Amino acid sequence: MTNKALGQVFTLRQIADYMVGLLSVGKDKTILDPCFGEGVFLDSLSSWYKNLIGVELDKELFGKFNSSQIEIHNTDFLSFVPDAKIHGIIMNPPYIRHEAIDKLDLYGISKASLRQNPLYKSLPANSNMYLYFIQKALDLLEVGGELIVIFPNSWRNSKNEQSLLSVINTYGHISMEIDVRTTAFTSGALVDVIILKIIKSHNCERTKKLELVSNGSTLIEIIKTNKSDNLERSKANFEDYASIRRGITTGYNEMFINPKFDKCTGCAKFIYPIISSPKNLAQGSSLDSVLIIPTHTNISKYPSLEWYINEYKNVILKKQEPSVLYKKITNREPDWYCIKAIDCHGIIFSYIIRDNMEFLLNSSEDLVRDNFYIIQPKIDKYLLLALLNNFYTYTQLEDMGKTYGNGLLKLQTYDFKQLYLPDVSKFSTSSTEKLRDLAKKYDKAKSSDLIRQMTEIIAKYEKIGAKDIEKRYNENKRRRLGGNVN
Repeated sequence: MTNKALGQVFTLRQIADYMVGLLSVGKDKTILDPCFGEGVFLDSLSSWYKNLIGVELDKELFGKFNSSQIEIHNTDFLSFVPDAKIHGIIMNPPYIRHEAIDKLDLYGISKASLRQNPLYKSLPANSNMYLYFIQKALDLLEVGGELIVIFPNSWRNSKNEQSLLSVINTYGHISMEIDVRTTAFTSGALVDVIILKIIKSHNCERTKKLELVSNGSTLIEIIKTNKSDNLERSKANFEDYASIRRGITTGYNEMFINPKFDKCTGCAKFIYPIISSPKNLAQGSSLDSVLIIPTHTNISKYPSLEWYINEYKNVILKKQEPSVLYKKITNREPDWYCIKAIDCHGIIFSYIIRDNMEFLLNSSEDLVRDNFYIIQPKIDKYLLLALLNNFYTYTQLEDMGKTYGNGLLKLQTYDFKQLYLPDVSKFSTSSTEKLRDLAKKYDKAKSSDLIRQMTEIIAKYEKIGAKDIEKRYNENKRRRLGGNVN
């Protein structure tokens, strides 16, 4: 069983030490790590606590860990029953989506078996593995005990959000909520994560919200605020002006992107140009291609296409992945290889940023890969392009995004739903027309001078001046790219 199948992503020692430091239970109490992996939490805990228990499902990792001072078990945590009372739990639970849980049947774990356990009856059927781990951990804790957990931040604004909050509120409350704005894992995986401290007690206290950043050698806590709150703006929500979604996800790029097969008569109609990178939009640049076959297509009419599909069908069945396509094939879905083309007109935005932000108009209305968000205007597209490409918007997004190794910044769709834009109904006709004209120029030739000019027009309706907001944006960006954190 691979690390990927078991959802193993290992925590950096610096993050593990920080999480251990969040525990406030007595040093004589019993602390449990339900999935100890390489043992980073247990190693850190051993400097402070004597009564430690570790559980690990992976036999190989379990065999590598050697400590006579720690009680360890090679078993499934979800069915584990400890002998001792548990006062603290610290964990990085497996990152396994609900669709992949059945891959653990080798260990006697399946969605069906989990659903039969009364403890998990209240969880939705589409719960990811970390929800089961959190519920189990809270159930094991003594009253007054503490759970410190790091897991994907994608639970927010998702169907799992209310499920998780319901589980937590059944047992206790969230004491601390810490957005991690630095690399958290040894793999350098670009995962948006959060640390929660949950106390099993209904004597509620106000949740302390923090951001965790790094200046290289030291982790620094910052009290969480919306740093853009003091931007005086008319209250216009992003969703008043546009909708947002990710581009096309193939589920198997090797098969669908730039497909390699002899084009038979009529096959060309299934090959479409697709934008994969901002570089594809540069003048003279060529686009990638994507294979999109409509449902109910009789592929036997296209011999080389049929051969290509069957070859990849055999590869998927042999590897048993990608899991979504494997499941479709084994369920005998006739159109398992069909991808739905989506409407990609509008403005596109590469949501993983190294240096500069760019909102680009998809003038050709080509298909767009899931490297991008597609922003579809509800107002004039050039006016929206100007409202996005300015330092007021950039500053908000720089504040809201999550930072990772090498200065990368990642933005989620829910970040945009918190974005405020000026109320253009309060703009003069002259301002609106100038913004549209500047945006048209920007669409043809990107330049920082045009961004600055659009910012200066919007500045007429803001409390903070154009030069000050540009300075603030550049300072925040420099810090992300390696400057000192004050």
